[in-house]
Amino acid sequence: MTAKKSMKVFARISVLLASLVVQERCHRVSTATLSHDVLFDAKKASDVPTFFVAFGNTNDKPVKLIYFPLRGLADLPLMMLELTDTAYEAEYVSFPDFHGGIKQSLQFGRLPVLHGAGGTYIAQSGAIVRALARSLGLDGATPFETAQVDMWFETVNELFKHHSRWGKAFDAGALAKAVGEILNVGADISVFKSTKTFRETTNSASDGIVARSLMVLNTFEAAFDADRETLYLVGGNVTYADLALFCQLDALAEEFPTWSEAIKRENDDEVLLAGYPRLAQFKQHIESIPQIARYLASHRRMPRVKRRDGEYYFVESVRGRPTERMHDGSEL
Repeated sequence: MTAKKSMKVFARISVLLASLVVQERCHRVSTATLSHDVLFDAKKASDVPTFFVAFGNTNDKPVKLIYFPLRGLADLPLMMLELTDTAYEAEYVSFPDFHGGIKQSLQFGRLPVLHGAGGTYIAQSGAIVRALARSLGLDGATPFETAQVDMWFETVNELFKHHSRWGKAFDAGALAKAVGEILNVGADISVFKSTKTFRETTNSASDGIVARSLMVLNTFEAAFDADRETLYLVGGNVTYADLALFCQLDALAEEFPTWSEAIKRENDDEVLLAGYPRLAQFKQHIESIPQIARYLASHRRMPRVKRRDGEYYFVESVRGRPTERMHDGSEL
């Protein structure tokens, strides 16, 4: 064996050993009792050690999702598993453990990853969601419905997360601030009069972030028009696209509780913002599903975070999660 080949083999063995050491350390952490109170006394995600959460009968080798100790990209797949009463394990990897060896053991060096039956391994959040949807029956009743569900899932991601040309398309904080100022004397209310949906925009649109945020809500409000017979985006049963939209509306409600309400001037009853009653009804319908309600109220759901100065800070929500704090302990 040449010296060059020997070095390559040694490097591979080193990565494998590092991975095994980290896995063993994670296993030891999982055997300890880590109470919810201790976990969420942390001010930011980087303070949380590696820990495990289990749901259902885990003796039958359930699927296992690995992610960081925050809600993020794990929320939707876990919600899908909870909705279908599917047993799972969630491993929340600490940032030091991730960078200390786990990252090097992953095919793409990214989380989340899903370990399924028979040793299957899936990376990339979208692939994980679609794979689970197929196996759990959450991707539509026909091939055409499956394509429509995928269409709405892509639209949710594009409009609530990142548009390829606009960049950030939705900002709950900017929307809440603008609505809070709508009744001020001299406030420009023209942007709130717009009923523009995604169909009326172009990739080169120059609308500001408030106008784009309203457009996003208008688009999904229009999806549940008065003639629609169900409160689902596609067909007569809940799909992963519905859950993806719900996750975004739930996060919006945590930051902006009155997001769906109409706003009128007190002196002349002029409607400044029509509100989003059908979207609110959709959100209420999804969160009233017993399995979803159970998950939302449980300690299995991670808290929402906000990123500041390169750190993910836990944010207080309507469910009593911790108050967001700066490094020095002062509240933001």
